[in-house]
Amino acid sequence: MIRRLPLVAILILLAGCEVGTDRWIERQAAIDPPGLWRVEVVDADAPAVRICVDRLLRTGFAMPLPEAHGMTCEPLGEPIQTEDGRLQRCRIGAQTLLVSTRTVGPANNFEVELRVTTLGSGQEASFTQTRRYTRLGPCPEGWKVGDKTDRFGRRSNDVWTPAWR
Repeated sequence: MIRRLPLVAILILLAGCEVGTDRWIERQAAIDPPGLWRVEVVDADAPAVRICVDRLLRTGFAMPLPEAHGMTCEPLGEPIQTEDGRLQRCRIGAQTLLVSTRTVGPANNFEVELRVTTLGSGQEASFTQTRRYTRLGPCPEGWKVGDKTDRFGRRSNDVWTPAWR
């Protein structure tokens, strides 16, 4: 029983943190009002998704990293800014990739051209993708930063853990 006391104390403290989370989220939204964005992959047979983002998440639109099998490509070193975009090396498992991005268009309606090339595998391969981002306005009532729809229109949130939503 005595061994469990520290665990119980930690759980009580975490429960207390949860109570103030909604207030923190509301204060943050007042300082940095989130916006609703439509994101689509150009020339893909997939419906667009909608996502509620603040300024921090919005900066990530221009710096996407690929995912494979549920794993995000982990950056290797700092990105390199070029005249017309950005270069970033990253790794998924044992595979090293070079990601090249270029952003075109105004701040509220732009496209990001993404090119991913495999490195060091002896068989260089690459793919390209263009994503279009359109700001739709403020986030709907009841949406939090990170809330998004999937291709079926179902809403989820990968930013906040279930205990914090």
